Amino acid sequence: MSTLVDKGLVVKEPGANKRSVTLRLTEAGESMADRASEWPDFLSGAVETLDSREQVVMLRALVKLIRTLQQNGDIPPQRICVTCRSFRPRVHADSVNPHHCDYLDAAFGDRDLRLDCPEQVDAAPEQQDLAWRRFAST
Repeated sequence: MSTLVDKGLVVKEPGANKRSVTLRLTEAGESMADRASEWPDFLSGAVETLDSREQVVMLRALVKLIRTLQQNGDIPPQRICVTCRSFRPRVHADSVNPHHCDYLDAAFGDRDLRLDCPEQVDAAPEQQDLAWRRFAST
């Protein structure tokens, strides 16, 4: 909180009682919040400058980062393919679509990995470990 005050992004004001404080965004803080709300579009535009192969490599790297952060307890669990009970990595000979989703009963490739799948159900830890070893073995 003090860092935000020092940077002039928020100001402290007395709260509803003696032990509370209210934070209010300054004009600079509101401007930064507005820019931050546009980041997804900004990032999407930047990712679109990558060719399709680079996008797949970036997505695989992102999946690896998310899984590692999850396992270390640094972020809450995410609904990603590699932790799902329906994910079967590298079961098809097709190099473009080597994985299989049992939920959809469909083959898919790295470019279709999901970072927030509404159908995702966590696999048992042993199944997750096995799937991860198969997935990451490239």
